Amino acid sequence: MIHTINPAALNRYANAYAKHTCDTFFSQQDSVSGKDMVSFTDIPQVNYLILFKLFTNWKQEAGRLQSPYFDYSQDEVKSALENLMNTLSRFIMVKQEAFEPLVADAVSATIELLLSPRNQFVSILKYIDFEPLTIQRLQDHTRYIRINRTVWESLIAKLQSTGLESSDVLSLDKAIAVLEDILTSEEITLDDPEEYIAQFSALVPLEVSELEKIEEEKKPEPEKKVSTSGSFFDTLGDDLPVSSQEKVVKPLPKIQPKTEPLPIENKSTETKPIENQPIDSKPIITPELPPVALNVIHEVKAEDVKVDIEEFAKAANKPLVSVLSVKKKMEETTLNDTLNKDLTTLNEKLRKEDSTFIEKAQNQPITSIKDALNLNQKYYFINSLFGGDNIAFAQAIYELEQTKDMDTAMKLLQVKYAHSLGWDLQSEEYIAFIDVIERKFIS
Repeated sequence: MIHTINPAALNRYANAYAKHTCDTFFSQQDSVSGKDMVSFTDIPQVNYLILFKLFTNWKQEAGRLQSPYFDYSQDEVKSALENLMNTLSRFIMVKQEAFEPLVADAVSATIELLLSPRNQFVSILKYIDFEPLTIQRLQDHTRYIRINRTVWESLIAKLQSTGLESSDVLSLDKAIAVLEDILTSEEITLDDPEEYIAQFSALVPLEVSELEKIEEEKKPEPEKKVSTSGSFFDTLGDDLPVSSQEKVVKPLPKIQPKTEPLPIENKSTETKPIENQPIDSKPIITPELPPVALNVIHEVKAEDVKVDIEEFAKAANKPLVSVLSVKKKMEETTLNDTLNKDLTTLNEKLRKEDSTFIEKAQNQPITSIKDALNLNQKYYFINSLFGGDNIAFAQAIYELEQTKDMDTAMKLLQVKYAHSLGWDLQSEEYIAFIDVIERKFIS
């Protein structure tokens, strides 16, 4: 029977189990070695998944040694790097604060292999797909799987039956499809979880019912009553911001135009009241003023001014040598300013051309986000956005590849990853990640 697991409940149990086992072990010694990990718990699958998690971190450490200043593709460098990493793997010493999270992850993965094997096998496939997915790499990971191992071996056998060679690269979608066919067939019998649950419960009690996901029923929201009488403005409340209520715009006072009486010709000597006089409606003609001649100021250029240095020195009451020295410095300053200006203009032009080239490269469309990222970029995004969890990164890339447009991709990131992982949406790493995703949807 395949169960649906509540991730929060599973994590709580895994953390409790890891703390109990680590407190017991580290009360006797300060650190754990590679040999200690092989038999750390009474459940072999937990121990091998601890080693699997450690192997994952070991590979990431090797990836971080890449540098743009050195050629890591040379055979001599590859051999030396491999020897270094192999030597380090023989001297594993881990403190409790670093080891306990590895144990918790291994416990969580083991229980998932028991109760929901499909999810855990897909997670392992996504991790392997971090590099080219081949049958050889699937075979290499067989050593870490103890529970429901027949499922993994059947997956490899079915992929080989399709004619693929061990080194042929296969798609993640195809591997998952074959896995699901195996899990739904009647040929495979899954391991009975009861034996393993009893082993877990010997240290920390484990109830499967507590791990099953319980969906809370959503209560229907009460319908808002909409009044059919009255106007829209009657529905407005008093919850406006205080600042907008305090701002009262006073109407400007009306400006009354000043009217002056027009001159009226008196044809008779008699004086009549103004209000009884007819108003002449002819337009008033303003006489044109003669043009005013303005003095034209001509621009004087510095090179047009001729200065007699000897006369200037006498007028300024300064020695001739001192004046010549000042003149020489001024000429040098002018030349330096000109050269610096030309150099700055050239640098700006080169920077602009270089920036244009980079922008063109960054705006090139891509068909696959995973294939567009090199190894350094993958490790950069894993560490800066996904907290070092390459499985979560692989899951996000897989889901992004399935989206049909940029809007759907952004909604996926915001709903599932941005909040839970605490992304800073203004950070350089987030913007760089979005730039890569956008290139997939360039038409």
